Amino acid sequence: EEEEEGEVEDGENYADEELEHSGEEPLEPIVEDAAPEVSEEVAAQVPEKPTPPPPTNKPSSWAALFKPNNNNASSNSTAAPVQQAPAAGQNRPPPVVAVQQPDVQRSAPPVYNGQQAVTSNGSGKGSPRVNYEMPVKPEEDNYSMFLGKFFSNLRVKNNQVALQPRGLVNRGNWCYINSILQALLACPPFFQLIRNIPNKVYKERGPSCTPTVDCFHRLAMEFNMMPLANRRDRPKDSALFRGSEYEPVDVYKMLQKIRSHLSAEGRQEDAEEFLNCVLDGMHEEMASVIRYHSSQSEADETADDDVAGTAGLAPVEPNPTAGGEGEWEQVGPKNKISVTRSTEIKKTPISDIFSGELRSVVSTSGSRDSATLQPFFTLPLDIQSEKIQYIDEALENLFMKEAIHGFTNTNTKTEVEASRRYSIEKLPQVLILHLKRFIYDKTGCQKNTKEVKFNIELEMNPTALSNGLKKLNKKQRSYKLFAIVYHVGNNAVGGHYVTDFFHPILSAWVKADDNKIDMPISIPRLMKFNQTQVPYILFYRRADLV
Repeated sequence: EEEEEGEVEDGENYADEELEHSGEEPLEPIVEDAAPEVSEEVAAQVPEKPTPPPPTNKPSSWAALFKPNNNNASSNSTAAPVQQAPAAGQNRPPPVVAVQQPDVQRSAPPVYNGQQAVTSNGSGKGSPRVNYEMPVKPEEDNYSMFLGKFFSNLRVKNNQVALQPRGLVNRGNWCYINSILQALLACPPFFQLIRNIPNKVYKERGPSCTPTVDCFHRLAMEFNMMPLANRRDRPKDSALFRGSEYEPVDVYKMLQKIRSHLSAEGRQEDAEEFLNCVLDGMHEEMASVIRYHSSQSEADETADDDVAGTAGLAPVEPNPTAGGEGEWEQVGPKNKISVTRSTEIKKTPISDIFSGELRSVVSTSGSRDSATLQPFFTLPLDIQSEKIQYIDEALENLFMKEAIHGFTNTNTKTEVEASRRYSIEKLPQVLILHLKRFIYDKTGCQKNTKEVKFNIELEMNPTALSNGLKKLNKKQRSYKLFAIVYHVGNNAVGGHYVTDFFHPILSAWVKADDNKIDMPISIPRLMKFNQTQVPYILFYRRADLV
C-alpha cells in the first residue's frame, strides 16, 4: 500500500515539474494545502455510515452488467440527434440552451458492498476508484464538504497543456463518447481542473455524490503530460509520441450510475447530446457540493451567533414593492425601458469555463420590451439556408431580428406584431458551436452534408454583442479553434464520429478515430472539405486567454 501511494504522489509531482519546466504556473486552488486533511470540524458534520442493509438477491458481479454484447454492437456506427424543424413562418427556431440538469433519476442511499478501493487499471498505478454502485446525497458523502470548499475557492487557469495522444478503444457504438473525450482532454482549462483535484480524495473516498467528476478525474490521470520545453527537441518520428490505446470503461459505468439513457449498451447516440450530459452533470455535481458546503458553513455561523447572543436581532422585513426573483427593469439605448428576466446558473468551475449567456429581447408595439437572459454551454447554429456558407454567416443569422407570428398581447388578448432578437450577454472562455446538420421532413430525419467554411481564428461581430460588451477589444471577442468533432457518413441514421485536435508540441493537428491516432495533420488538410466527413461541433478558446 505504501508503494502504491508513492507512485501516485510521484505522478502528481511529475505533473507539477512539467508545468514548472514549461514556465507556466500549475493550477492550484486557494486552499492551504493541495491535498489537505479533512478537519475534525468537517468530519464531525458528516453523518456516520448507515448500517448495511441485509443481503438481497443481486447479480453475481456488478461488472457483468457492463460487459459489451458483441453480437448486437458494431464499433463504427452511431446515431444522429433528433432535431425538430422550425415552425411554419419562422426563419429559425430559438437556440436551445443546455444548462438544465440532465433528466436522470437519483437512487436511494447505496448498498455498501464492503469491497476495498482498487486502482483504475488493476495494476497498482493510476488514480484509485471504489466500487460503490450508486451516487448518494452530499450529506452521505464524507468528502462533500472538502470538495465544496475546493470548488468554491478554485481559480480556473488557462496554461497550455500537452498530453501524450492515446487512442480510445471502441467495443460497441461508443465513438460518440470517444470523440467528445478527445476534444475535452484537448481543452487546457478543463484538463487542469479535473487533473488537479487532490488525489487524496480518491484514495479515501467512500460513497460519492459526484460520479461524473470522479470519472473524469480518473480519465485525466490515465494521460501523461509532456513537457512543453521539448517542442524543439521532439523526435522526427511522430509515432514516438503515441501512447498505448485505452478503453474508458469508467465512462460507460458512470452513465449507468447516473441512469442516463445514453448508457444503453450498443445503442447509437449523438455526440452533442453526450457532451451536454457531461457538462450539465459535472456542473450540477459541483454546484451541489458547493451549496452543501455553503449551507453547513452558514449553519455553523448561525450557531456561533446564537452563542454570542446576536441571534435575537429583529429580522429584516421583505420589501413588498421589490420585483420578483430574477426580474428587473433596465434602461437601454434611447432611454428605452425593458423588463429583464434571468435564468440563474450557479457559479462553478465548469460554468467559469464553458458557460456563456444569451439575451433574447421580444419587442411589441405599444408595450415595453421583454428581455430574457439564457445561459448556454453549446451554441446551436442553423445552417439550412442556402445563403449560409460560412460560420460567420451562421452566427449573423442567429443574431438577426426575426418576426414572431401569432404573438398575443397578454393584457388585450389580441394578436399583435412582435419581433425577437438575440445578442450575447456573456462570452465564455471556451465557445462550443454546434452545427445543426440533422433535420426532420416528411420523409424522416435527413442529414445536411453542405460545406460550411470556417477558419482557425473566429472574431465575434460587435453587432452580435449586448451593450455591456460593446467596449471589448478585438482580442477579448476573438477565439482560436482547438478541436473539431466530425460526423462521418451520408445518412442521418448510423454513421461515425472522429475528432481532430491541436497539439502544442507538434504545433500541428492530430486525428483521433477511436483507437487510431494519425499525426501530424497540416492546416490545408484540416480545412479540405470532405462531404462524407463534415464538421459537427467546433471548440474554440478565447484569444485573450490562449
